[in-house]
Amino acid sequence: MTQTSTLVYNAICSLSKQPASEHAQIRQELYNTLQLSNTKQFALYSYVLGPASAGKIFDVQSAVNSALDIIEPTH
Repeated sequence: MTQTSTLVYNAICSLSKQPASEHAQIRQELYNTLQLSNTKQFALYSYVLGPASAGKIFDVQSAVNSALDIIEPTH
């Protein structure tokens, strides 16, 4: 795993385990660490982090791959 994929994986796992009151902080830390544009933040939230917060991610590796497609389109 690359550093980016590890960060995303950890964020997804944290979102599934931590109370909802901590989700915004988890997401913001990821956005800040990766220095994502607002457009990428929105896409990442819409397609990966939002569903993770809602408990709708059943295949974490697939979610990480989807996130990497957003963050690093040519990974």
